[in-house]
Parts: sequence; structure tokens; C-alpha cells
Amino acid sequence: MKKYIYIICLVGMILPACTKNFDDINTDPSRFENATPEAIMAGAIKRTNDAMANNNTQRWWDIAHFIIQQGNRYDVTDARGNGIWKTMYVDVLNNIQQVIRTYESNPAFNNRVQAARIWRAYVYSILVSQFGVIPITQANNVDYLQNITFNTEDEAYAIILSELKDAASKINPSGDRFTYDVLYGGNMLSWKKFGNTLRLRVALQCTRNLGEEAKKHISETMADEANLINTENETAKMNYENVINNENPYYIRFKRNTFTLPQPKMSDFIMLYFRSYKDPRMEKYYAPVPLASRYLVQDTLKNVATDSMYVVSYPIPYNGYIKAGKLPSWTSFSNSVDPLQASNINSFSEPVADVYAANRPFVILSYAEAQFLKAEAKEIGLGGSQLAEAYYYSGIDACFNRLGISTAELNAYKARDGIKWNTQGKGFSNYLGNTNADIPITNINKIWVQRWLNYYPDGAFETWNLQRRTRAMRFPPHTNPANNLLVNTAADIPHRGSYPTDLVGLNPVGYADALRKLGINGIDDTQPTTYLKFEAPYTVSDWTPTQTFYNLAYLQKWYGTTVEELKASGTTFTVLSKFK
Repeated sequence: MKKYIYIICLVGMILPACTKNFDDINTDPSRFENATPEAIMAGAIKRTNDAMANNNTQRWWDIAHFIIQQGNRYDVTDARGNGIWKTMYVDVLNNIQQVIRTYESNPAFNNRVQAARIWRAYVYSILVSQFGVIPITQANNVDYLQNITFNTEDEAYAIILSELKDAASKINPSGDRFTYDVLYGGNMLSWKKFGNTLRLRVALQCTRNLGEEAKKHISETMADEANLINTENETAKMNYENVINNENPYYIRFKRNTFTLPQPKMSDFIMLYFRSYKDPRMEKYYAPVPLASRYLVQDTLKNVATDSMYVVSYPIPYNGYIKAGKLPSWTSFSNSVDPLQASNINSFSEPVADVYAANRPFVILSYAEAQFLKAEAKEIGLGGSQLAEAYYYSGIDACFNRLGISTAELNAYKARDGIKWNTQGKGFSNYLGNTNADIPITNINKIWVQRWLNYYPDGAFETWNLQRRTRAMRFPPHTNPANNLLVNTAADIPHRGSYPTDLVGLNPVGYADALRKLGINGIDDTQPTTYLKFEAPYTVSDWTPTQTFYNLAYLQKWYGTTVEELKASGTTFTVLSKFK
């Protein structure tokens, strides 16, 4: 990837000319230096992935309940000048638009133009999921510099799906290709499959608001299954490299730069699923806590030899960090000692070192996800050559195989209730007893849960989309939302991200038009409580009167139910008491 460093630097030199008079959306994109499509696309793809990774660390990891960071809120306000909005419209879409406009009439560049259109549609799919109402038809267009109007959410999805369909259909795998390509190494058939699979993902997301139009796109992609992502080699991902300014953003934030806060920790909520269904991915996603810092759990185990019960304490190698504290109204805790209150921050598990590797690739759309998308399409009756069950198991297989998990562990996992098709799973409750890891018997819920578990760590944004659309998981409340939701004592995940704060001044007509289309009265869209049309109907829980209780069952019986099993593990333990 070293040759891409020069390319990306070249694009960086071009950008100032591209961004004049367009400090968030209004720009003159008619100015263009003679850079190749390869150079522009390499820079655009990297900037997109950098932005997604950086937002994972700042907000989406917490929303997805993958990795919890101290001090993070459910905050999806867009930063003034350097947030998702500016990055995507100025640094990415502006340049992609130049590639398309410059080369679309030249047949020698057909495939590369179609790939640019696919990436443009991908970026718009991010923006519509984040904001709902966005500019597309008048964005990055020299004819609309002063007052750019916004497309409705439904219009945006329709445009994106149409663009993906048309662009993928026009790719000729034996035609022209990128001489260097940070995504697929110039394999245009893989680009075609990425475009079609992305179309399937987007269409599934907007079935609620686009209805039959979305379903038609799903059916069409499933009828052309050979041109969907069908192998691990076709996973859409971009490799980073251990070279300054070309490293993975996770490495830059947490390892290369000075990071003064405690390192991010595993979420206690995702841990419930790992422990409930004996999921070996926990050890692939998160590192064991150093022995000296491990949490001492108190447990009651049977001593088979003496036919008695032992109350013991012993250190556990993994622990998940809770999102926030308790509400004052939870009076059931008044006379109880919080079993995790005194826990050292270092007693909670961190991501494995590989997550922070400088050269770790960023995954955009994996083979495993593609199988789960097909499983959902089949389950709702919209096509597919295999049973939904077969796609579902294939997705789990792909995820486990990518992580190097043994076949024996894989098969044991797939046989467990809640994971096995047509079964339901009874999961552990969290330590406050206000949510759990139950998996209902409905098979589509299994597909959604596995899709979530497969998204770690790069797909946190897609988890947010999935949860808003399905409400498949009962995420615990954030009981300390601070200034993000001052009117509430607890917050669920936000419904949308707010626009950049300076957009109202830069494009007041467009901003007012956007708020009207969102159904927001007034001039403030910073409250993240406005529903987007693709979301499932949802009644926000009132957590105030919830009856809660301490429950550490998900941490207990770590090595088994007997003292003999605890001894066999080699773990040091203390006997606190005995009884018959």
C-alpha cells in the first residue's frame, strides 16, 4: 500500500482548490486539477474510512455497545467544520463528483466511473442514515451554490438504490480497471458485487418507508445472487499500513497519540450475549484482564467430594464495563452494596491488540454480513436460492472462520438454544437486572443479533442503523446523558444526528427546508429525538420506575458449577464459608 501514500498526498494537494467557498456544503466544484481516477478514488475511500473509524471511537462504539469509553454520552451532534457532514460533502463527494463529471463520457473509463458512482451512493447512504434529510440532487453542483435544497429521506433512498442498480449493471468485469485500487486491487467483478450487496443492505434498511419499491430492489438483487458478495475474498475492506499518516485511525487515537483517559473497555451488554451462549468470539474481540487487576467474583459452588456447598471468591479474566450509574428513583438499592462500585477501571476488559494494530484493515461490508442480508431477504420472502437457515449458518461460519475459531467450537455454538434455528434463548440479565440477552424464537431476530455481533469493531454505525430499524436488542439506558438530553434522567440511543451548528448560517434556506421536511418546528435540530422514517415504531422506556436488583449471575460459574472444576482451572480462590 506504500504507493497509495503518494496518491493520497496528491489528493490532499488538490483539495484546497476543490473546497473554496464550500465550507460545509456550498462549493464551486468546477475547478479540477488533472489527477487520475485512481488518485482521487484512493483519497476519497481513505477519507471515508478514516471518518467512519474516528466516529466509531468518538460515539458509535458506545451506541453499538461494543466498546465503552468513560465520559462518552449518546452524542451524535456533528462537529462544526470537521464532522461527518463536512468530511463527506467536501473531502469525499466533491472529489468523486469531479471524477464522474470528467470521465463519464469516455468509454475507456467506464468501469472506474461506475465504481465512483457506487462509492458516492455508499457515502450518501451514510449521510441519510445519520441525518435523514440531505442534499443529493443539488449537492456538489455548480448551479446551486447559494441555496441548496435538501432531498427528503424517501427521495434520498430512492436515488441511492437507483444509482447502485445502474452503476453495478454497467460494470464490465473484463473492461477497464483501476491500475491501483485500495479496495479490490482492480478487480471490477468484486466492485460489481459490492455495489449489488450494498444495494441489498440499503433496500432492507428502507423497507418500512419505501415499501414495495425497496422490496423490488431486494428481489432483484436476490435473483442475481451470483453477483452478490459470495466469498471472504470479496469482502469490501481497505488495508492500512504502519506508515505515518497511513495508519489505522484506532491506532492513531489510542496508541500513537497521547490518550490520557482510561483505555476503552468491553461493554457489559455485549458480554451478556457472549456469556449467555458461550460465544468464543469474546476472546477474539477482547483481551483478558491482567491477573493482578481481575475482578473478584463471589460465587456458590458445590463440593462434590464432601457433598456440601462452598461460598468462594475468585478472579475472572473478562468483565464488561457498565454504561452509566443508577437512577435515584431505583430505591431497591438503598440498603444494598453495589458489587461493582469499587471495581478498578483496570478490572474491565479492553479490545485485543489487533483492533489497535497500525495496519489493521477497515471492513466496510463483509462476506458474513452479506450472508445475513441474504438470510433476512429469504426470511421475508423476497428471494434466494437457499433456505434462510442456510444463509444464516453460513454467516456465522464466515464470522468464526475469519477469526480462526475451531470447527468444534463453531458447531457447539450453532447447536445452542437461541442460536440454533427455530429455538429461543434465555440469556443472562445485566447486573442491574433491567435488561437481558434473551433471543426470541422468531428466526429473523437471530439473524439481526448475529449481524450485530459480526459488526465488531468497524460496523458500529451499521449497528446503530440496525437497532433503529429493528429494535432487536434491548440496549440498557444511558442513565447519565448530561447535556445531550437535559430534560431526561435516562436516554435510549438517539434517533438521528443533528446538522453542523453553522449550517443555518451557511445555507439558511436549505436548513429551514430540511427542518420542515423532518417535521421539526423552529430552528433547532440538536435534540436527537426526531424519528427517521426507516425506524421501527418504538415507545421509549420510562426507566424511572423500573424495579432493579443486583445480579452477577452472568459473571458467576465462570469455570463451572463445582469446586472441583474451579480447582482444575488452576485459578486461585478463597473459601469464604461452607454449608450443607
